[in-house]
Amino acid sequence: GSIAAWGNNVIGPCNVPAPNSDFLFISAGSNFSLSIKTAGSIVAWGSNTYGQCTIPSPNDDFIAVAAGYWHSLGLKSSGTIVAWGENSHGEGTVPDPNSDFFVISAGVHFSEGIGLQKSISVLSPNGGESWMVGTSQDITWITEGTVGALDIDYSIDGGANWTSIASGTENDGVFEWTVPDSVSDNCLVRVQESDGSPADQSDAVFSIAPYVAPSVTVLAPNGGESWMA
Repeated sequence: GSIAAWGNNVIGPCNVPAPNSDFLFISAGSNFSLSIKTAGSIVAWGSNTYGQCTIPSPNDDFIAVAAGYWHSLGLKSSGTIVAWGENSHGEGTVPDPNSDFFVISAGVHFSEGIGLQKSISVLSPNGGESWMVGTSQDITWITEGTVGALDIDYSIDGGANWTSIASGTENDGVFEWTVPDSVSDNCLVRVQESDGSPADQSDAVFSIAPYVAPSVTVLAPNGGESWMA
């Protein structure tokens, strides 16, 4: 759409640059304005005393803007926040992890963002399973938010001590595990991001059972029978 602007225009916040078309979102700051075009680029006009109208490159893939007093925020489709302009109070220093945001807001000398909370949920083993030593079993999990490489551990004493299964493995939801010779009825598996958070473990204990070699037992005939032709 096109933008209509009115009010105090001494420094030009109402002078919408041409072409005044294809705008999706708008935000008014202190004597400057921000807007997003349908292509995902930001247009800024008005006072640029602190560089609040100088959009950092690359100027694309934006889905939201927020104009503060003398600083600006842009939200990328990836969930990261880009900040520019005045930063005398840290309003332009986005804290880590700068990811998974979906709402932004800019105040006089502060900024805010709402983001998805990262989480991990272990699906299997999740309690009650009996996995035999030497067999191949799938450890599975799901995640929410941007979760990086994972560490996977197991415990045979209910979580008092942990032994590494894998370190820095890909977060693809499944890990094929050869069950070790650590027989116990008090086992847990833990999956966590490599920095320790987020993390989750089996909801209840499972068992690692002793290895039983495959065998065949003939039941009949088993000796002494007399079978007529």
